[in-house]
Amino acid sequence: MPQKPSNPFPCANCGYDLRATRGEVCPECGCEIKRQMHLQSAGRQDDSQDVIDALGDFRKGVDWTLVAWLGCVAIPFVGQLAWVVLAMVSGWRMIALGRLESSRFLDGFKQNKLIVAWPLYMKFELAVAIFGALFTIVASINEKSVVLLAILVLLRIAWLGLVSLNNFSAGTLGFQAVTKFEGQAPHPTFRFLPLAIFGAPILSIPFFLLEIVAELVKIPGWISTNTNLLLVFACILGIASVILIHTVIEQASDAIYESKKKSMAQSKKKINVKIEDSKANVHLKQMIFPDPPPAPGDGDVIPFEDDSSGASRS
Repeated sequence: MPQKPSNPFPCANCGYDLRATRGEVCPECGCEIKRQMHLQSAGRQDDSQDVIDALGDFRKGVDWTLVAWLGCVAIPFVGQLAWVVLAMVSGWRMIALGRLESSRFLDGFKQNKLIVAWPLYMKFELAVAIFGALFTIVASINEKSVVLLAILVLLRIAWLGLVSLNNFSAGTLGFQAVTKFEGQAPHPTFRFLPLAIFGAPILSIPFFLLEIVAELVKIPGWISTNTNLLLVFACILGIASVILIHTVIEQASDAIYESKKKSMAQSKKKINVKIEDSKANVHLKQMIFPDPPPAPGDGDVIPFEDDSSGASRS
C-alpha cells in the first residue's frame, strides 16, 4: 500500500528547499519561485492521497464482511454477535464512501450507472443493518416468536444481498480505476467476480429460510444436510469474492498513486524546460542588445593609498 509522500518545495533550478522562504526568488541561485504551480501540484497530491485513504478504508470494510462468509452467523449465540459487528461494519463503509464522494473522485465514473447509484444502495445497507442489529438484540433478550423470527430472517437476507451489491459496486469502481489510470484491465480472473459475489447470498437463502420453517414443522434430516451444504458453498464463494475485491481495490489505489507521481514528474519537467528557455532568452537578449561599453575611467584601477608617484619600493 503506498504511503503518503512528503510535500517539500524544492527550487526547480538548484533544489534548495523553499518552504521557509518568503521572497519571490530562490536565496540560493536567484531563480524565480513558482509558488502557484507548486500549490496546484500539492493540491493534486493531497486530493489523490485522500482518495487512496478512502479506498483503503472501504477495502477494510469489505474485508470485515468475511464475518458473514466465515460461517460465524450460522453459529448459535456467536452468530448474534456477528450480526451486530456487521452492522458496525456497514457504518464504517458508509463513512468511507462519504469520503470518496466528498473528494469528487466518483464524478469521473458517472458513465457507470451502478457507481452513480452506489451511495443510495449504501444508505439502504446501513438502514437494514441498523434494523437488523436492533431486532437481533431484541430477539436475544426475549423469546423469539415466529413473526419476529420471520422479520429477522428476511432482514438478514436483504442485508447480505445489499452487502454483496455494494461490494460489487466497490469492485466495479476498482475495475474502472485500474483501467483508467493503468490503461489496462485487471487479470481475466476478475470476470468471475459477479458469479462469486452474487452466488454467495443466493446459496445462503435456503439456510435462513429453514429457520422459519423449522418453527412450524419438523424438517427431515436430508433437507437440513443439503441446506448446510449450500451454506458451505456460499461461504466459499463469499470468501473468494472478498479476496477478489480486496485485490482490485488495492490495484486501483496503486494505479492512482503511480499516475499522480507521473503527473508530478511531468509538471516538474515542464518547469525545468521553462527555466532553461528563460536562460536561453536572457542570453539571446544579451546578444541582440549588448551592454554599452564602459565609460572612461570605469575600468581604472584605484592605486593604494601609500603609493606615491616617483617613489621607489625597497
